[in-house]
Amino acid sequence: MGSKSPRKRQRLVAQQQDKDRRQEQALIPGLPDHIAELCLSRLHPSLLFSICRSWRRLIYSPLIPPFPSLYTLFSSPDNEIQLLSFDPMSSKWEPVPPPPVGSLSLLVHHPSFISRNLPVQSISAAARSVERWDLEMEDDDEVSIAARWKKMRQLKDGRFSTDAIDAVGWSGKLCVVNVAKQGALYDVENDVWEDMPEGMVAGWRGPVAAMDEQVLYAVDKAKGVLSRYVRENDEWEEIMESERLRGAHQMAAAAGRLCVICGDGEILVINVVVAPPRSWVVERPSGLEPLAVHVLPRMSR
Repeated sequence: MGSKSPRKRQRLVAQQQDKDRRQEQALIPGLPDHIAELCLSRLHPSLLFSICRSWRRLIYSPLIPPFPSLYTLFSSPDNEIQLLSFDPMSSKWEPVPPPPVGSLSLLVHHPSFISRNLPVQSISAAARSVERWDLEMEDDDEVSIAARWKKMRQLKDGRFSTDAIDAVGWSGKLCVVNVAKQGALYDVENDVWEDMPEGMVAGWRGPVAAMDEQVLYAVDKAKGVLSRYVRENDEWEEIMESERLRGAHQMAAAAGRLCVICGDGEILVINVVVAPPRSWVVERPSGLEPLAVHVLPRMSR
């Protein structure tokens, strides 16, 4: 029998290599990619990330709903503010695209003030009314996009004028507590202010956040205690105590997690879905101090 020509052998080897490469790149061997994508889209992104590179790339594609990421405002040694995003899958910090050229710079300490920290939310801090960004406006029986603020009912006095910038959205209401531990609730639908229940005010002893605007969580920054508000009993239920929570000054809530900026600058993440709650520290970038945390969908790639 005659042997195969070198050219034919090379062609067969190339075909086999191409077949092996396609098999290796397949999301699920033996399945077309479009079917494999439907199957894999039902899995949690953390599972996809840990298996292989092709699955890892899939979680950053439009086929997989964006997973929550931690966005943090940091102050740098030169007094400027930086916004970074923490990817919980890769455990890496990524810079958020810079604002448009010519936009104003944000500073932690404004040179026009002596011994005063200016929070990022301090815009119009002296106002005494609530404003709502109104996306819809009736115009000739058609709904159109209207980029405007709608003036809502004024506060009944100036006790909450500067504290309203830290209002927490909960059950269709805005919760405001001032430094004198006086509380008020703003009913968005009915455009009215009402007194906050005594039990709710009593537990407002540090940063507060609402999970999906349904469940309130509060940190007693003096005791390092995390509590959950029980509306039916107008009381706070203690769910966790930690030394790390002492001195906490800001908190965000989403996807069953609480993200807390602790007194020493640590960023603590608490899983409140499990019992008892589980917590871990997110290592922050070297030389940066966290100012505020927010939980939003991951950045696109």
